[in-house]
Amino acid sequence: MNFLRKPNDVIFFSLPLRVLYQFRRNSTAITFGMLRPYQKESIETTLKEFENGCNKQIVSLPVGSGKTVIMSNLIPRIPSPTAKATKVLLLAHRTELLDQAHNQIIKYNPDLVVEVEQGKRKVNIDKADVVIASVPTLGRAISDRITKFDPDLFKAILIDEAHHAVADTYTTILDYFGMNDEKGKKKLLWGCTATVKRHDGLALNQVFDKIVYHVDFMDMIEQRYLSQMRVTMIQTNVDLSAVRHTKVDFVLKQLSSVVNTDARNKVIVSSWQKYAQEEDRKSTLVFAVDIKHTIELCNAFINAGINAKCITSKTNPIERLQILNDFRSRKIPVLVNCSILTEGTDIPCVDCILLARPTRSATLFQQMFGRGLRLYPEKENCLVVDFVDNFKRASAAGLVTVPTLLGLDTTEMVIGKDILKLEKEAKEQVKEEEEKEEKEKEEEESEQTDVELDPEHIKIQITEYDTLKELIADISASYELMNVSRNGWVSIGKDKYVLYVLTKGYLVVEKSKGTATVSCKSMIKTNEFSLENPSIWIANFRYQNAKKNIFGRTFDIPLEANDLPSAIRAADTWLHKKFSEINTSLFYQLSRAAPFRKVKATDSQVKALQRYNITPSENMTKGQAMDLLTKLKFGQLGIWKKEVKLDNLKKKANKQKVEGAVLSRKREAILL
Repeated sequence: MNFLRKPNDVIFFSLPLRVLYQFRRNSTAITFGMLRPYQKESIETTLKEFENGCNKQIVSLPVGSGKTVIMSNLIPRIPSPTAKATKVLLLAHRTELLDQAHNQIIKYNPDLVVEVEQGKRKVNIDKADVVIASVPTLGRAISDRITKFDPDLFKAILIDEAHHAVADTYTTILDYFGMNDEKGKKKLLWGCTATVKRHDGLALNQVFDKIVYHVDFMDMIEQRYLSQMRVTMIQTNVDLSAVRHTKVDFVLKQLSSVVNTDARNKVIVSSWQKYAQEEDRKSTLVFAVDIKHTIELCNAFINAGINAKCITSKTNPIERLQILNDFRSRKIPVLVNCSILTEGTDIPCVDCILLARPTRSATLFQQMFGRGLRLYPEKENCLVVDFVDNFKRASAAGLVTVPTLLGLDTTEMVIGKDILKLEKEAKEQVKEEEEKEEKEKEEEESEQTDVELDPEHIKIQITEYDTLKELIADISASYELMNVSRNGWVSIGKDKYVLYVLTKGYLVVEKSKGTATVSCKSMIKTNEFSLENPSIWIANFRYQNAKKNIFGRTFDIPLEANDLPSAIRAADTWLHKKFSEINTSLFYQLSRAAPFRKVKATDSQVKALQRYNITPSENMTKGQAMDLLTKLKFGQLGIWKKEVKLDNLKKKANKQKVEGAVLSRKREAILL
């Protein structure tokens, strides 16, 4: 053994390599038995599935669950398909992930030689047991660095943040190592990620065959493997509706120009002072939109007398390392970043997250708030402050917030609420909606029965409009109308009623469009109607050109009423006076009880309905057909379509809400 003397009496030992290896084997490495139960179960499940022939696996674990720890303990237990295939390749796309994996694997496997292939760092392929490779380094089309690796020497390829695995750089590497040929079937391809659904829609089943293990985020919090999480939502006055977005997320340049304002930045700073500083939170991580937003938001904190720093992709690597070290040691209370600390960041001391960057991506949102959920001494919980901007564009899925990730439909602001309590509220809301759906289903079944029992309910088939393929049309008069008039009035929506006067035309009673809702504080007359008389019903008569089947001239009737019954009675009175000299049989034919209404619909009526692309039922009566045609002539089909469209939009929104509830414990991980 040689002794090398250095200044200040510091002695360094030069040990033979075999002695160093022996020392590492006998070191106090963390054993498999010390892992968390779900970590051990994940490894055992992986090995069992591999033994059963599943070689392309992915594991779904929440942010902060220790995925790198699982990889580190899985590596030595992966069986070799051949005598020389003993090495493992671990792929990651960022420096932080590479270094984190390197440190963890050595920590758990001191007898393995672990080296990094990235930039100027190059592995000794003969000595390395585990190669941790940068995907940009190996996967670039113009790079030949991958050619120095012999695929036959590797027993497995592991991928950190595996939701990136369908990118071209990854598939280039997998193709080179033969993971899609016959030899590749004997090797293990294993990935881990917090989300198996990419926000750009690309399917991970192009790379992996099966999700072999999944742990719910809420279970991790409940079992205290992750920090407790409190949620506060701050409503801003910023409107994002005009910000363009792709299927992935908002367009960053437009998003930044809208949210990076002095007013909003001041709201963020003051909110931090109120909800974080007053609670003496030590380490706040802020997520901004882009570099400009990061710098200006950081300056807003500094201008308020707060010791804040920021890091971006342009920050000098040495300065960036120093800032991160100071933040970890709690010398800096606020650190602002954009797209730097979303993945592979291990800073357990973070006890507050400010989400100043709006997003439509559930994946990105989870990555951001997940940075604060690692356990840390004296850290009771992590406060997540979400700044919710207005975004109500009907065609978009909307903003991602903590409530939406739980499937909670709420417009109320949340202040300091525990996420487990929010989950409970979400479950109660789901239960209420399920009960409501069940009730509506029972009502629909009851309506189906009514078709057979009630002649005023008819089933029609609309052949052109897909969402209205079949509906049950209620053409019956309301009890209110039946008590007022014996005539066959039909409703058009809620504010219009029509009576077909055979051979003459149509008597129309409708609520005036001039009706206005006026504040009770105002005594000003509006649209010619005073506050004492805000609801006015008016009427007109539309003559019919029977030969051309079109409306003739329309005459207003001198009628005004405050309520519908009064309007119907007045209209009936006008009708009798107008046509009093005509044969009284006309008025008898207007009755809902007229005998002709009971006979089968005529061929001409059926043809008229078919012009609306409606196929009536075989047992439709003449009276039903007449009432239905009256409804159609006055726009009822459009009203029905609108109602169906709104119902479909509601169902779509509910479906999106369920799909967006990625934190719900009812969900099973599905490989899309």
